[in-house]
Amino acid sequence: MKNTTLNIGKWTKALVAVAAFALVGAAYAGDHAYIINDYKWNFTDHGDGTATITGVVTNPGGAKPSGSLEIPSSIIGYTVVGIGAKAFYSCTSLTDVSIPASVTSIESGAFSYCSSLKSFSVASGNKSYKSVDNMLLTKDGKKLVRGIAGKVTIPSGVTTIGYAAFRGSGLTSVTIPDSVTTIGVYAFANCRKLTSVTIPSSVTYVGVTAFYYAGLKSVRIADGVRTIDEYAFSNCDKLTSVVIPPSVTDIGANAFYGVPLATVKVSPGDAYRVS
Repeated sequence: MKNTTLNIGKWTKALVAVAAFALVGAAYAGDHAYIINDYKWNFTDHGDGTATITGVVTNPGGAKPSGSLEIPSSIIGYTVVGIGAKAFYSCTSLTDVSIPASVTSIESGAFSYCSSLKSFSVASGNKSYKSVDNMLLTKDGKKLVRGIAGKVTIPSGVTTIGYAAFRGSGLTSVTIPDSVTTIGVYAFANCRKLTSVTIPSSVTYVGVTAFYYAGLKSVRIADGVRTIDEYAFSNCDKLTSVVIPPSVTDIGANAFYGVPLATVKVSPGDAYRVS
């Protein structure tokens, strides 16, 4: 009989080596930080050579970034494919952000409360996102991912104003085009400098907490809107005038909670007071 002990030994050693390599790789998957120039980048390694940025602070100092910031396309060999939820949360002095072509996912709320943010630029090779009028949109132009401070006209063709798209921004006025059909959750929440808004007839759905704690004094909703969801205008503590058309068939619970002494006109000659 042929002796196969040596061959089995070779295969055993090979399998052990592969298993050891896999374990080492798994050990390094997870959360890390790395310093590039003046910033310490926090990121999650997905274990496949890609990473999602979860935050960034100055180094030394540990302060939140200010001014212009270029997001790297790679960190110590990991390709940056994502920007995590709240990665740049409340970076109130951040003004300009450059996004590389490698990024394919930007989680909701990544730029919430960046109240000075006025410009996004996206590398031309990016297949998921683009910049239009300095705002961040999906590549097909149908979803507004993140808006900017100041006076804004949302680009024509946008159908959805996304989750927290302007939340905590320095928005002072907004023109919503008649291509928009959905205003998402927290879309304009905490926009304290926004004093009035007209929602066009193309919009059928105003999401939960869409205008929560905004600085609104008046709201005009065009005929065509069907649903104003829960807490949509809650805690708008300066709101005194709202006009709701007969097309609205569903007003969610507490849609106007915490709105002091507002008179809501539902149809000509008819009104009720919201406490």
